[in-house]
Amino acid sequence: MRCLVYYLLPLLFLLSCSSEPTTITIEVEDTAKLTLVKKFLSLQKDLGTIYTNDSTLREELAFKSRKIDTLIQNVLNYKEVKLDYILLNTEYTHLKIEKDTLEKKVNIIEEKYKVLSEQNKDLVKELKVEKSYGRALTKLKDKLEADVQDASELIISGVKIKGVGYTGGLLTSLKEYETSKASKIKKIIAHFSLPQNKFAVKEDKTIIARIYSTDQKTYIEKEKIVPYEGEEVIIDFIIEPMNLVIGSHKVLLLMNGKIQYDSVFLVTQ
Repeated sequence: MRCLVYYLLPLLFLLSCSSEPTTITIEVEDTAKLTLVKKFLSLQKDLGTIYTNDSTLREELAFKSRKIDTLIQNVLNYKEVKLDYILLNTEYTHLKIEKDTLEKKVNIIEEKYKVLSEQNKDLVKELKVEKSYGRALTKLKDKLEADVQDASELIISGVKIKGVGYTGGLLTSLKEYETSKASKIKKIIAHFSLPQNKFAVKEDKTIIARIYSTDQKTYIEKEKIVPYEGEEVIIDFIIEPMNLVIGSHKVLLLMNGKIQYDSVFLVTQ
């Protein structure tokens, strides 16, 4: 019996250290040995059950551990997502406030634009009126300037050109008479006036009377300085030509270098 125990103990030790259950076949010699073997087999069965339960527990523990790791990761991810959500929600709130503020500013600007647009329409109308009025004023100004220019322009008027001869002798005084005959003309008188003009330049006027030959190659002239103060001035130019020939003689009257009178004096036979 004692020998059998010593024989079985090493086997039990081996069985306890083994990772897999082991089946052992033993020859039974007597009842005591049989009883001992039954107990051994029962112990072996219990050991296998413990091993099986331990393996299942290990697998379940590993599964639970993995599940816990997944849950922890999900929690961590949730925290990150929640933090992102909070940040995004905060940013959204700020952007919404800015959007509302900008919308208010846009509305204010649109109202101002409407007001300014109406004012601009009124200004455009006023500007058109002003432009029209300005054009009218410009035309009126131009007309007034032209009128003033015309009014201030001094023109020789009442021109009369005549030839003069003499009658009488040694016993009687000489008398003048008008003639156009070449043999009778002793002098030519150009009679004219500078009319009254309050707008004309008050100054000394240089007046020239010029009589051309019939071929207009030569001429004789006479110059006179006439003071002018805006009142009418009567002028008689006396020109004593030499040897007037029959024909048409051009006569010019110039004032300050500008031709004021251009006509023809006809000398007859």
